[in-house]
Amino acid sequence: MRNLRFSLASLATALFLTGAGFYAHERNQERAEDLASRDTSIPHFASLRFDEVHLRRGPGRNHRIIQTYQKKTLPVEVLGESGRWKKVRDFRGTEGWIHANQISLTRYAVLRPWDEGARLTIVAEPDDEAAPRAYVTAPSLLSLRTCDGTFCEVSISNKDGYIRQAHLWGVYPGEDYKR
Repeated sequence: MRNLRFSLASLATALFLTGAGFYAHERNQERAEDLASRDTSIPHFASLRFDEVHLRRGPGRNHRIIQTYQKKTLPVEVLGESGRWKKVRDFRGTEGWIHANQISLTRYAVLRPWDEGARLTIVAEPDDEAAPRAYVTAPSLLSLRTCDGTFCEVSISNKDGYIRQAHLWGVYPGEDYKR
């Protein structure tokens, strides 16, 4: 009787673990298919997923770290890929490799990084003459909502509005973007 109880307990445990593994695999498969269905043509803009991300000389953990980013949501331009590694460029022009799990497809932009200290206005409507909503200084980090090729709807510090697309790094000139 004792052996029978042990066998039933082992069987129940095996069935439970097999089922849990199956469902975990199914969830991971759905997540992978969701990410694969998004537009990830090369090149494209993305952002950093974590507050600490290492930029490496080459595609692999054995390559030297050339920079450590310490800002989640910082935009990067994905230039290429090798396996699960993405070759990226930041707004200062620094290029290197980041593992794909460190990158998010959520889009952010940097305000005029080539003109540090410039002060621009976020306006209420996509029109240069619209009422001001906020004043921002370059190089501020903005959340992108939509872009129509001329203006982008952005958000910073719970203030939202529009700014000329040409003032942003993190969206291509003339690109239509919708979150």
